Amino acid sequence: MCLALGLAISSASAISNLTESQVRNVCGKDLKSSPGHFGCTKPCADKKSTCIYDCSEKTKICSGAAMGGAAGTSDATKR
Repeated sequence: MCLALGLAISSASAISNLTESQVRNVCGKDLKSSPGHFGCTKPCADKKSTCIYDCSEKTKICSGAAMGGAAGTSDATKR
């Protein structure tokens, strides 16, 4: 999961810095963990993009990224 999320976030159309609490709340029951990372993938609010939420346990940095759709049209923090 961490490699896939890392690659996806680096090529995302919109990236937002999030808190660990925001990622946990957005992911809810869909939260997945792998060594060093946790997060999830969900449809974005615009229904055209996929949002990827990820937290690094090592760096304590969390982010959300929108993939697909029009660049910048999805706000991952509004979920």
